[in-house]
Amino acid sequence: MLQQRSHFLFLSFKARFATAPILHGRSLKLTLDHPILSFLEACSNVEDLRRIHAKMITSGLIQDPFAASRLVKFCCLSTYADLDYARLVFTRIEEPDVFTWNILIKGYAQSDDPGRAILVYEQMRSRAVSPNEYTFPIVIKACSHVGGAREGAAVHGHATRAGFETVVEVQNSLIHMYSSCSLMGSACRVFDASSRLDVVSWNSMVGALAKNGDLDSARRLFDMMPERNVVSWNVMINGCVQCGSFKEALGLFDEMQRQNEKPNEPTLVNLVLACAHLGALDKGRQFHALIRKSKLTQNLVLLTALIDMCAKCGSIEDAQELFEKAPKRDLVMWNAMINGHAIHGDARRALELFSEMVGASVRPDGVTFVGVLTACSHVGLVNKGREYFDLMTQIYHISPEFEHYGCMVDLLGRMGCLFEAEELVRTMPVKTDASVWGALLNACRIHGNVEMGMRVGRILVELDPQNCGRYTLLYNMFADGGMWDEAARLRKMMRDRGIKKTRGTSSIHLNGGSHEFVAVDCSHPEFKSIAGVLNDLTEQLKLEGYVLCVVNEWLEVD
Repeated sequence: MLQQRSHFLFLSFKARFATAPILHGRSLKLTLDHPILSFLEACSNVEDLRRIHAKMITSGLIQDPFAASRLVKFCCLSTYADLDYARLVFTRIEEPDVFTWNILIKGYAQSDDPGRAILVYEQMRSRAVSPNEYTFPIVIKACSHVGGAREGAAVHGHATRAGFETVVEVQNSLIHMYSSCSLMGSACRVFDASSRLDVVSWNSMVGALAKNGDLDSARRLFDMMPERNVVSWNVMINGCVQCGSFKEALGLFDEMQRQNEKPNEPTLVNLVLACAHLGALDKGRQFHALIRKSKLTQNLVLLTALIDMCAKCGSIEDAQELFEKAPKRDLVMWNAMINGHAIHGDARRALELFSEMVGASVRPDGVTFVGVLTACSHVGLVNKGREYFDLMTQIYHISPEFEHYGCMVDLLGRMGCLFEAEELVRTMPVKTDASVWGALLNACRIHGNVEMGMRVGRILVELDPQNCGRYTLLYNMFADGGMWDEAARLRKMMRDRGIKKTRGTSSIHLNGGSHEFVAVDCSHPEFKSIAGVLNDLTEQLKLEGYVLCVVNEWLEVD
């Protein structure tokens, strides 16, 4: 079908070109509706592009700057972009104007190699072609993509000298560039000095503050905004999710509704993610109903977020139903479903899904194998775990990250293969992560290997000296082995370093409300009733043979 269309286009091109004027030299006036340019707009493949380019050369049309720029634009920015071809066409233009330079710079800025956009910009300046107000936002955006703070600051200086620093688009791109390079002071100075701010400026600054972890400042600025759009709300909600303030994200949605701002796909994705982290299945189902009402059930990103939320909130059945009804499944969706079954301990189904995914010609990635190895770890499939680890490295050529090593160490440790696990940690080609040593320490405690536990524990508390959980695990291992002198020394180390045990917390969402419980806290209004029910349950458990574990006294919160 594509070949027939291409052939038809070529025949039509020949017929119309036969009556088109032949241009000799650049003095002839070019009309915007020249037949060759109209065919360029309809071009749908590289072969047709080359034919059109040849006709432009033989007709002399290529010598007109406007026509040449249209060809460069197609090569840079169309669906069939070919930057090498665009550069070749560009070098044949005797004196490209600033518009044509901007097109080439934009093409590279949007490519996988945005650094080349900066190089083209420097070439443009060396040719004494003055940038205009459209040049600077493109180049500054390229600088933000490559983390080029020094280059970006230099372009900022060029824009100032050229008199374009006060252009809103330039200011917005500078705010984004500086914040992307973690230069929040520079971003704030640009924002504060701006006298012509638009909603994009405010959104950029709010997003920059939230991205850099200053959620309080982001919220204050958000509240000061003279006007907001759905992007403003999305930026703030996303900032809350990224900073772990999931309740605040849901609260912002309530405010958003009160102000009659309609949510879109990014809004709902972030809200579903917040529900996943909170375990708020009921709230997540409300958002699912809203997604259905908005007729967004074909959106793969939203569907994947819902699947992940249902799985993390304990409803693997709902997740499976959404997965089976999905109109299309991409790698991220497969990963969500595999990891969902893995965290639920259903290794059989997780591994079946992996086989189905490969059978559907979807190539797994590192996230896939984290799910597969987690599944093997939860049910102790040591040999299977080794097979999948080898499959990842030898067949799919995926370099293991510390997450994969952590899964393997956890799997080997659970099954008592402590020395193999320790050897794996010590020979890791990637930088060792504290979580990997933590998995090994936990295995040492489970299997009572105090000698290895002491060795691993010392490494761990030096790698992660502020994590009270590491000390707790090591202390409990000493206590289990009756090594009270070692336990006392560890406790003294904690005091000297100012480490205090973090209070344990849990939460439950019931009938649209959220209830949070903190260890050694009696402030909940229903505390007496809850304590009574827990006591009754404890007595029933004792009758069934359960032995209550006594928490070490030092672990209690002061």
